[in-house]
Amino acid sequence: MDSIFLPFLWALNGVLAVTYILVENLLTVGLLGVLTWMLLSLKPFANAYYAERIKSFLLVTGVVSLVMSVIAPAPAPFFLLAMPLFAMVSLYMGLSRTNPADIFWNYAQTALIYNGAIVLFMFLESNLGRTSGTSGEMYLLQGQNYVGLIGGIAMYGIPVFFMASVAKEYLAHKPQQEPLDMLTTIRDARKPRSR
Repeated sequence: MDSIFLPFLWALNGVLAVTYILVENLLTVGLLGVLTWMLLSLKPFANAYYAERIKSFLLVTGVVSLVMSVIAPAPAPFFLLAMPLFAMVSLYMGLSRTNPADIFWNYAQTALIYNGAIVLFMFLESNLGRTSGTSGEMYLLQGQNYVGLIGGIAMYGIPVFFMASVAKEYLAHKPQQEPLDMLTTIRDARKPRSR
């Protein structure tokens, strides 16, 4: 009797293991979905020239971000998901009044810088955590605190700066006239009107 149910138990065990891994890495799965959405949405928002140039950068950024979302410490996977999600929502809500392709470029650049900061922070955190027991240990601990402070600021500051720059796209707008015509309009507005 047990041998009849054994294949079903193996299948159930496999399904439960896959479900556990997906729930454990829910932010990474969400990041994969958002990055796929970003790559598929590239052509409607950018012309063919920009779409081809940006696509390779987005692919590299996406792969690096996915790897970092698996191995990075706690706040990083959330921000790795929040940055492209914020960019895509702003594009689809029409918040970008200037060049929408700039948001793709800004995301690729900022995410690579953020991933580099995560790698540097993780490396310094793991290698500087050892103390030697010498008289210079106090200075070493002060340096570790300083590196930890800079890493903490980078972990939260870089994504917030990116989201602020995307929000700035909503507030900024293209000039409605040519620059020379705008200056002429401003100068004419200052002249006293004859009665």
